[in-house]
Amino acid sequence: MDDTVWVPTTFTKNRDRLSEGDVARPDLSQPSQDFFSARLGNASGRVTLRSIAPKGDEMSEQDEDLKAELERLRAENEALKSQKKEGLRLQVSQKGAVSLYGIRRFPVTFYADEWDLILGQAEKIRAFIRENDGQLKRK
Repeated sequence: MDDTVWVPTTFTKNRDRLSEGDVARPDLSQPSQDFFSARLGNASGRVTLRSIAPKGDEMSEQDEDLKAELERLRAENEALKSQKKEGLRLQVSQKGAVSLYGIRRFPVTFYADEWDLILGQAEKIRAFIRENDGQLKRK
């Protein structure tokens, strides 16, 4: 760190703090597998049960709970994916609005009075679409 390549920057001003705090020179004389797996995770950068699990044959009760929770979330995710194929669905949002799912990636959400206004203009909207059909794209 004392080479001539260092110039006065914010990092070099903090160099002493890093050195004194043993941040710049960690003791890797006997690194354990847990040291690397807890800090590095797996190759993709994601933390998995395998990357943080202690080395040993027996799984603790907490590990079993995490595994069960992971399986529950996977099942819930698959159930949500299968609902997508069912077509349009409505749901009340957290803020009390009406969300329409199934048209785009994210829901179309309006408050009830906004939906009333839009639905009240349904014939005008259909007429506008017919008049401008040549300029409009369809999926």
